[in-house]
Amino acid sequence: PFLGVRGVRVSLRYQDIFKTQLRAIMRAAMHGNICIMIPMVADVTELRQVQALCATCANELEAEHVPFSRHVELGLMAETPASVLLADIFSDEGDFVSIGTNDLTQYLVTADRTNAEVSRYYRIYSPAVFRAIHTICERVHAQGKWVGLCGELGGNLKAIPILIGLGVDELSMSARTVAAATRLIRSLSYQACQHAAKQVLQCRTEEEVVTCLAEFAGSM
Repeated sequence: PFLGVRGVRVSLRYQDIFKTQLRAIMRAAMHGNICIMIPMVADVTELRQVQALCATCANELEAEHVPFSRHVELGLMAETPASVLLADIFSDEGDFVSIGTNDLTQYLVTADRTNAEVSRYYRIYSPAVFRAIHTICERVHAQGKWVGLCGELGGNLKAIPILIGLGVDELSMSARTVAAATRLIRSLSYQACQHAAKQVLQCRTEEEVVTCLAEFAGSM
């Protein structure tokens, strides 16, 4: 269930399987830059448990004389309301935060995005979503860490300027969107994005957000 055993909860429940995955990632990190991102974190103790398991895996690999890298960034996906409110704590103890907008949206507006009965309440342009992103960026940057973002908004060309203005450092999107997004970002003024983001943060309804996005797109 969406409010049940998902993400890190599954990993910590089945630690033998999880350790196999962590060991494989550490071994693969010998050949490239790899980060570990933990989904559905709602409590800092979950992050600490994963950190402890990573340390255990590293010690085991070292004892077995298996080549691996200890230099693997460990961060979390911010997709629960708790991760918004505790973003400063999570980023202080982890290496980065990536915002998962699909799940974060459904939890903020309390609407299961796969359920047709409440699909009309699942609003990707909800002011609450943009305010949550802004809060996360401010708190994570205050700790000197970086913020990524994935999900529906990450590849949304209308939303990208606002996300940049809010402080998102890295965007994840489907491969087919990369070229168009790259062209768009190269054409943007950071100051203009910041100004548009401030306007979006003042919006009270999804309709007002949509109008702001359209006005900014039209001004380019």
